[in-house]
Amino acid sequence: MSTAKQRSAPARNVRAARQRFIEYLIWEFDLNECEAGDLGAFLEVLSSERLAENGLRMQLGLRAEVLSLVGSEMQGMYDVLEQTGQEHRAEGGTALAG
Repeated sequence: MSTAKQRSAPARNVRAARQRFIEYLIWEFDLNECEAGDLGAFLEVLSSERLAENGLRMQLGLRAEVLSLVGSEMQGMYDVLEQTGQEHRAEGGTALAG
């Protein structure tokens, strides 16, 4: 096995473990799709920092708890777009009409 493959295997394992942890947090805090997307985006930001794995998990857990309590900004934007689409359809248009 080449050294590049040997180095990439641990990185894949870390990514897989982080994904499983995200999935657990989504389940534990009953996050909706927008909140889950927000949590995934937060993981991407944290992954660029040099945090110990325990610190990263703590930050993700706190973010998941906050999302479960107050929701996601993404959800607010989605709700506005959905409401606008419903109003447009009620007026006889289509959601994709511009």
